[in-house]
Amino acid sequence: MSNTQVTISPEGFDPNCGAFRATVSTNWGTYTACYYNRSNKEISGSYTLYYYNQPGGVWYSFDNGDEPSYVKSDTVVPQ
Repeated sequence: MSNTQVTISPEGFDPNCGAFRATVSTNWGTYTACYYNRSNKEISGSYTLYYYNQPGGVWYSFDNGDEPSYVKSDTVVPQ
């Protein structure tokens, strides 16, 4: 498991992925990601990005100590 600090800028609900979309600013670039969480709410601000290498690919979540939000697709893709 690894983690890094990121900044999340919300972009609203994206019907293409059926989840919220956000711009994610990291120290290695800016990305866009669709994510979901238990409360079905948008997130914004400073979060920790956790990523785990699993046999089926890398699994990502954003967490600020409240509740985790999970990246819906397998990758956090470059814009």
